[in-house]
Amino acid sequence: MLNLVSMGLQVSEIERVSSLPVEAFRRTYYKTKTPVVIEGGASSWTRRWSFDWLDEKYGSQDIAYSTDPVTADKVGRIRLRDYLRSLDATHLYGDQLDASDFPRISTYYEVPKYVPMPRQLTIALWVGPSGTISHFHKDYYYEIPFLRNENCFVQICGKKQFVLVPPEYDDCMSVAGSDNTNVKSEILLDTWDRAKHPRLAEARMLQTVLEPGDVLYLPRDHWHYVTSLEKSIALSFWWYPENLIDKLMTYRAQLEAGRDPSPPDITAQDIEEFGGMARVMHACSMLPPAFRQIVTALVGGML
Repeated sequence: MLNLVSMGLQVSEIERVSSLPVEAFRRTYYKTKTPVVIEGGASSWTRRWSFDWLDEKYGSQDIAYSTDPVTADKVGRIRLRDYLRSLDATHLYGDQLDASDFPRISTYYEVPKYVPMPRQLTIALWVGPSGTISHFHKDYYYEIPFLRNENCFVQICGKKQFVLVPPEYDDCMSVAGSDNTNVKSEILLDTWDRAKHPRLAEARMLQTVLEPGDVLYLPRDHWHYVTSLEKSIALSFWWYPENLIDKLMTYRAQLEAGRDPSPPDITAQDIEEFGGMARVMHACSMLPPAFRQIVTALVGGML
């Protein structure tokens, strides 16, 4: 486990609560984009999971893996059963797994009550050995800042250390680049070089250790660095906060799935919530061309 204080970094603990009514969550944490851990917030169902249970239910499933935790480049595939049975000695890192690829898995979890519904959810399954590291990154989609996700992260088995950096310290984070799912920092926290990245010491970090059953609200735009302290199973529940983005991304997902969906019902309230038509059109200018044409056509009638 990283000791950030001994490294000369500024860090405080993420607030932890033993229970949290939904309205209190929305008022105190969601509205202010403040991280919080709800201790045991998912224990009613996570206690039914185990590595043996996952093997029994889904061991024949193939998963992608990498051998480099920094690049996370996929280099092969392996049966989940073989991967699970090698976790105590493996140097392989499991890919982010799409939960929808696992038949009927939704019957074995509950969406955290803090996720505003209905929403298009992206649910990722994480399975990996002790020592797995996800280096500092932000969850964006197609490199576009307004397509950023909120996240309720549920720890199911094992323990993970989370280190967060709020967005007001972006200038301290040495952005390395991005791919189609996140924005990355070139800082490797476990081998931090103060001479190379001195401004990291200016950032006021937040940290916590998640235990089985814990739920972490990870607000959009926060950098996060995650270390598995033990072999681990977890689920991420991602969603888009604005109605406009949720409707557009739902529509886009249906198109990509080969369906013929009806155009979404975009309202003046959706536009206003997003910040007005001028902001919508500015956002459109940052989209990939094909998606930009779709969105422009959908909102154009409201100009």
